[in-house]
Amino acid sequence: MKFPLLAVFLLGFLSLQGQEIKVVFSGITVGNNAARISGAGIYFLQDQVTIASAKSDSKGSFVFSGSIYKKSPIVVLFSKPGYLPQRHYFDISKLEVPKKTLSITVKLVDTLTAELFPVNPLVSVNVDEKDCAVKYTWEENQGSCTVDFAHKSTYVNTIKQFIAKEEARQLMTKYKDKIREFEQVKDYVNALKYYDLALEQDKKFTLNDATLAPTKTRLDAGVVAQKKEQERQERIAKAFADGDAFLAQLKLKEAEIEYKKVAKDDPNSPKLKDKLATIAALKSEEAQRQNDWKTYARLNARFNKLYKVEKKYQLAMDEIKKATALTKLPKINADSTSMKVQWCTVALQEANLDKEINETLKASEKLKGNSSKKILGDSKGFISNLEKLDNLIVNISDNNRKTSAHGQTDKVISSFVDVEISNAYDLQALGNYDKAIEVYNQIKSVIAFAYDQTYKNSKLLDIEQKVAEAKKNQQNDIAKFQQAIKTATDALDAATFSYSATPNYKARMTEVKNLLAQNPLKIKAAQPEVVQLNQRFLKVSQYFTDNAVKLKSLKNPDPTQAIKIASELVVNANAAGVGKMELMFLQSTSDSIRAKLPKTVTQSQNMVRSTVIKPPKGYTAVNGNVQTAVNDINLSISLAKQRADKIMEDRQTKAELTRTETAELNDVAHNTFRDRMEKEATVRDTMRQVEVSKNKDRELSNINVTDRNTYEKEVRNVNNAVMSEKAADLTVSVKDQIDSNVRATHNQNNSAYEKNRQFSDAKADYRDVERAKEQGVNKERETGQRVVYSDYDAQKIANNQEAQNQSKDHQKLQEKRSDYVDERTNLPNYMKDSLGNCLPWNHMSEFQYQLTDEQGFTSSIIIQRVVVNANGYGVIYEQTINSKGISSYALNGESIPESVWSHDSTGESFFQPGGSIQPTSCP
Repeated sequence: MKFPLLAVFLLGFLSLQGQEIKVVFSGITVGNNAARISGAGIYFLQDQVTIASAKSDSKGSFVFSGSIYKKSPIVVLFSKPGYLPQRHYFDISKLEVPKKTLSITVKLVDTLTAELFPVNPLVSVNVDEKDCAVKYTWEENQGSCTVDFAHKSTYVNTIKQFIAKEEARQLMTKYKDKIREFEQVKDYVNALKYYDLALEQDKKFTLNDATLAPTKTRLDAGVVAQKKEQERQERIAKAFADGDAFLAQLKLKEAEIEYKKVAKDDPNSPKLKDKLATIAALKSEEAQRQNDWKTYARLNARFNKLYKVEKKYQLAMDEIKKATALTKLPKINADSTSMKVQWCTVALQEANLDKEINETLKASEKLKGNSSKKILGDSKGFISNLEKLDNLIVNISDNNRKTSAHGQTDKVISSFVDVEISNAYDLQALGNYDKAIEVYNQIKSVIAFAYDQTYKNSKLLDIEQKVAEAKKNQQNDIAKFQQAIKTATDALDAATFSYSATPNYKARMTEVKNLLAQNPLKIKAAQPEVVQLNQRFLKVSQYFTDNAVKLKSLKNPDPTQAIKIASELVVNANAAGVGKMELMFLQSTSDSIRAKLPKTVTQSQNMVRSTVIKPPKGYTAVNGNVQTAVNDINLSISLAKQRADKIMEDRQTKAELTRTETAELNDVAHNTFRDRMEKEATVRDTMRQVEVSKNKDRELSNINVTDRNTYEKEVRNVNNAVMSEKAADLTVSVKDQIDSNVRATHNQNNSAYEKNRQFSDAKADYRDVERAKEQGVNKERETGQRVVYSDYDAQKIANNQEAQNQSKDHQKLQEKRSDYVDERTNLPNYMKDSLGNCLPWNHMSEFQYQLTDEQGFTSSIIIQRVVVNANGYGVIYEQTINSKGISSYALNGESIPESVWSHDSTGESFFQPGGSIQPTSCP
């Protein structure tokens, strides 16, 4: 059906917009190595306004479209982080659009390929909005665009030259930084190497850097100065080496002469002052060493008396600790002092250990449960004492004492376990199975500390048997409880006023009351099932108490009063929640009373007034074929579905765009985090390599010192036997210093390793937390998207369910009516059309009406069929087709199923032979 008003509106709207040119693009995004690029953003622009956008998929492909209303140039922009943005320019001024065409779809090129250039993040490349990588011009005779290859080649060469030159400039800057770094540490060899590399870049790309020539002059001067400094350092090193050789042989005078040669080249040398001070200190050190030897001998004798003879360990330890202040003794004496302090410490600990074990055993004895004070499964304090005892007994060195301590602990455990088993059994006897099982399980934790394996296995087996018995009894009690609930519920359901019921309702209610007052329902009165059963029992009891008097009124000789009382009883019964037995009794009683009600006598006089059939409010008569209106409804349904599909498509597109943007953000965050972790890993590796190099240097230095000392020791033994003991002491001192350095280096390495490990663990934890956050955010977004996707389907399902429920309700209502024809059908009711003319009898007359919406489309159709029998009594059948295409049916305004409409609305099933009859009179 056509509606001129809508057509005029659409034409006017389109005339304001102009001719629509829908442009479709499809293509791929690749790198300069022909590899596909995914996740690239593509934007369709006209007059700097974004018309449409898209993202390239995992294979680099993309498809999108957009509508424009003028033929000004358009631009397609390609963008992705790490790549140079690229614009494709399209001149469509030659595109011809027929004047009467409102919309046209054009594909400017078959495949739009964008070759993106990766850029160094350190290189800044500015691309102006007017810079276009490729220019296209529409050729009408070809039906597509042609490419300006000269412009494209020039653009590509320009970009490549610019990027290469900028990268060379950045590389040259790095070389110059390296030159400054090596120059600062006076490594002129490497500095000159990087100078040559920088000079090569400057010549290759014609950078004309004016700082290179002064740098070369400065480096050459540094090389000369460094050579002079090396010669001076060699003279100083030789003087120190010769002095050290004499000092190692304790030739102090010769060593002092060699050391003073250093003053000519470095008069303020701190090392020289230290060497001269060392010579002076050696003279006084020997006297101090002799004094320390005498003091140590006196302290050691005193220690032996207190420790071995008098067994006074604390006094002995205090006495020998005084030897730690003697700094001039050999290392072997210091080790001996430390060992003796440990002897005293162990002796004191052994003495205190027995005391602490006995105190803990006494405290555990006090925690045992008994008949007057039941612990009821609270074994935490007792287990804590057992853990303490285990830790103490482990420290006993004597095996016999250790076995005895284990035996005492087992006695305490056995006593505690026996009492707790008795407590758990009492709980089980009271029906508290969960608490009893909890106590049994805690007893297992106590038995685990027993030392006697035979006792442990026996008790654990006993506990397992008791737990199994408790669980079995618990299941039996649950079964009894469920059976009691069922018995009481069945008794309530069977309670009824019916005289034929055996036993009667009083006996049933007494049965339920007794069940509620006895176990297991009594002991579990607080459980929801029992509470609900008690509440229902009270309601049902109140029903039978309140309505016992009304029961007698059902025998009232007046059926009208009796049916009223029966209706009240039905209402009260439903409110009280009685069983089906009582409801069936009330229903059968009501039916028997209704059978006694007097029947309505058919009046012989016709009191029916005529009925004029008019169109429903808002509806108009259908002019023409009904099928045309039905087609209009189908069109409306199709348009509505298209609008719904469009909304769903927009939602999906928006959701997909959101998902893509989220994925991009996640990728950027992941890449950023990964780069940061890689940089940090590089820094750690560099630090580790530097530390390893330093450790190797220290180790080599220590080895050299050790070798030199060994050699010097042999020389002293050969040349000076008299001074061999002093030389040995000096060697021991030097070795102690070396050991101290090695230990310090080892500790430093361990500390650095531990810090690096903690740093790595912290970063790993941070990554896990961030990943969990990202997963939570992604999950929330995914949940939101699923909600968006399912809204439309959920609405459709709800609508269908509503229609089905309505149809079922109507069908149930109709099933209650066995026949719509009653005795009134013997009298005419004079059905008239809208003009007041009586409709023919023994005939079916049909009328069609339609309802239109604001846009002129048909939204609803009503088909009326007036069936008048041979006696002149007419009824009205209606079929209503709504905007969703769903039909509903009615008879005289009451809903009927489709089967009744199909079978009876034509009237053929009850028309008499002879055809239609004209009314003899029409009031």
